[in-house]
Parts: sequence; C-alpha cells; structure tokens
Amino acid sequence: MSKFIRWTLAALCAAMLAGCAAQGGDARQALQGAVNGLGKMLGAPPPGQAGGQGPAAGGDLIGIDNVPIRIGGARPADPRWAGTPLRESKLMGLFVGKPSGDCHPCYPRVAIVVTDYSETLLTKGSALNWPGNPNPPPPRPDECVKFDATLWTDAKHSELLRNILLCNADIQKADKVYSRTNMQDFDASFGRPPHTYEVRTTGPKAPYRLLALDTKADSALWANGFYLFGNLFVLTGYQGGRQMAGVMEDRMWFVNVAEKPH
Repeated sequence: MSKFIRWTLAALCAAMLAGCAAQGGDARQALQGAVNGLGKMLGAPPPGQAGGQGPAAGGDLIGIDNVPIRIGGARPADPRWAGTPLRESKLMGLFVGKPSGDCHPCYPRVAIVVTDYSETLLTKGSALNWPGNPNPPPPRPDECVKFDATLWTDAKHSELLRNILLCNADIQKADKVYSRTNMQDFDASFGRPPHTYEVRTTGPKAPYRLLALDTKADSALWANGFYLFGNLFVLTGYQGGRQMAGVMEDRMWFVNVAEKPH
C-alpha cells in the first residue's frame, strides 16, 4: 500500500475520532478499536508506542565492568564524528590469524594518532556498582574517539587510514568486552628491541610501550574510555596482553593519547 494511501487513511481516522469525542465513551472505544485494527493492518504501532524497532531502535543497555553503557544505537549526528567506523575499515580483523611471537619484527603493524574524542571521556567518571545499585546511574553518554592509523604491511610499505571512529553506538552485543583489569594487561605491553624507546612515531619501528600515560588527561581518557579502546582491540584482533605469557606484542601502539596533534 502506498505511503499516500496510508497517510490519507490515518488523517481520516484522526478526524473520525475527533468528531465523535463528544458522543460518549462506548462510541469512542468502539471507534478506537476499529482504528487500532486498521493501524495494525497498515503496520502502524499501537497508540502510545514509538515507531521503529522498539527498544532496540535506541540501542541496548549493557554493563561493561559494572558500567552502564548504551550500545548499538545511533551515532552522534554532529559532523564532528563523520568518518569510517572501525568495523567498516581495513583495521577490522587485521591481526586475526597473523603471526606474532617468533617473527620479529612482526607485521602488519599499526600506529594510532588520536585526533579527537568526546570531552566526557575526560570529565565524566564511570559509575560503578551497577546493576545491583537500587538507584542505578544513567548510562554513559554517546561517546566517540576518532583517530588516524598508519598501517604497515612491511618495513617499506604503509598506508594512512584517516578518520577511523570508535563509538559506543558501534559496539554490538555479540562483541567480546574487556574489563579494566583486562585493559591493565594491555597497559603493560612492551615492544622488543630494536625499538624507538620513548620516542613515539608512526613507524615502522614501535616505541617501548603500547602507550604513554604521561598526563592526568591521558589517564582519564584511557580509564573512562576503556570500553572503546577495548573494542578497538577486540575488532582488530590485537592481543596486547600476550606478553604476560612470555610473548611480546608490539604490532600496535599509540603515538598520543589525550593530547591532540597540532
């Protein structure tokens, strides 16, 4: 049935309801039942319900390390967050099935330059003790991190991937998640020599550490945005914690954290 016919029928139904408003409750109820039946036949939602896909249209509320986070909804409409979701970029599944350990240096390698992030990731602390809290806190707001990634396929060949996005809206319920404790394992990732020590470049050599948390802002962004950075590791297949089992993992590193490039 065409949209025009749907709209016409809807307008007629509204007019009929208004016209019988003064004719008593029985008449209104009978007519409302008929309108609801027609609306159901046309695929319209019952009165009092929004259209779309129900609760899932606005995303799902999940707990990651006891922090309420809304995922799978709409990405912020601000043009500031225009870009390529990581899931749709060349970084998706990049390290899955790729060698790590005996090879050195191991490729592919990725150097990340954070170019933008939601300010709440610096100022809004994560609420804990949820869902057991009788007065659960509101979920974290819609948040994103944007970055450029230099992808090295070998020591002489690289590609710059610009404006890659990580947003809570892009996280899916099926994705594995990392707790803060898991993320501490990534904090401890160290590169094998030869490396650039503490000098952080876009490669191809990695620095000594995955990231340098040199400022309070660095630590705040990493702590509050742990669920976004964790999704980065999950989607790329990066296993920074493997050095805990005696295998260094230096195929990814952050050139910066909170301090944006000039």
